Amino acid sequence: MTYLHFGGRCLLALVFAASAVSKLRGPSAFQAFRRGITAMRILPDRAIPPVAVVVAGLEAVVPVTLLIPYAELVGLALAIVLLAAFTLGIALTLRRGTVAVCPCFGVSGSPFGWRHIARNSALLAVGASAAFATRTDGLPAPPGMAIAVVVAAVLAVLAISFDDLTDVLLGPVRKDAR
Repeated sequence: MTYLHFGGRCLLALVFAASAVSKLRGPSAFQAFRRGITAMRILPDRAIPPVAVVVAGLEAVVPVTLLIPYAELVGLALAIVLLAAFTLGIALTLRRGTVAVCPCFGVSGSPFGWRHIARNSALLAVGASAAFATRTDGLPAPPGMAIAVVVAAVLAVLAISFDDLTDVLLGPVRKDAR
């Protein structure tokens, strides 16, 4: 269970770090993120600037807390809350029939779809599993830690490139069709 706890933390740290970097790498990236939130039409216009700052800031805090010993439960809780909020926002966007491009890891050409809810649900399951996995005092064995890091990195790449992978495997989703 120690490896599940450690690997889950690593996976979420990588995913949230990539998400934060994609939004904070420059003014144009952050503006694109704000436009993505605006296009979802789930928040009042005046709430979008502060929400964008808070979301990007919290996404940057998650990896740090996940990697600090004895702060990881705070990081896991924060990751779970953010993923739940993102999933709810996507569900509301889809329910309203709004066509919006996913600002998850920078702006992609893929509009929101049920696949984003599936991806976030899988990440939520990782966060919950890591939170409830038994944490032992001390570090796990180095070979096991190395395997957990490699598995986490592979899964993080899959989660981050999820839109591209599903486009290749299932065909691109047109903006006018879900």
